[in-house]
Amino acid sequence: MTDHAFDKREEHLVFLDKYHFWASGGSTGTRGLFVWSTDDYAHFAAGTLRQRVADMSSDEKSKDPLIKAVVVARDRIHMSNYLWGLKFIKNMQIHELSVSRSIKEIVASLNKIQPDHIECFSSVMVGLAHEQKAGRLNINPLRIGAICEPLFENERNIIEGVFKCPVINFYGSSEVGAHGINGDSGSSLMLSEDSCLLYTSPSPRD
Repeated sequence: MTDHAFDKREEHLVFLDKYHFWASGGSTGTRGLFVWSTDDYAHFAAGTLRQRVADMSSDEKSKDPLIKAVVVARDRIHMSNYLWGLKFIKNMQIHELSVSRSIKEIVASLNKIQPDHIECFSSVMVGLAHEQKAGRLNINPLRIGAICEPLFENERNIIEGVFKCPVINFYGSSEVGAHGINGDSGSSLMLSEDSCLLYTSPSPRD
């Protein structure tokens, strides 16, 4: 299975017409290679994207096409590439950019694309906020999705302060799927209690 999973990194390969493979570097979960069935993945994707669809409903009416840029891992073996590249609104136009490109190249592409929505690694999005503040990046997104890495409060403040739009924080992992996501209403995560079991530990202060 490992040979199959890494055979063609730039294509999404399905094993035995049923199984999908994703590798994780461990930034939000456990480092490793994980196998998902098509049914499990469909359940995960629906649970992850349902809040996005609800939040984007007003944008869909005002923008045609609705342009989205996804700054994700280059290889299909990384879940960010496959999940966030899904077209889940009819009039959505998606542009994929590799997160491994230089910040200068990403800025040039975004200036050309002029996206309404961006899905991007959290740390890279902070860098793009600095580029916007410096005047090298000039975009006006309606929403920004922070993905693949933890989003800390100071990072959210920087991104929101520069772009003046909602920052949607998705927290998940390749081995579990969606843990939680926040909508436009605030920074608190809504836990995906209907798609995974979540355990909490007492705070060290307790």
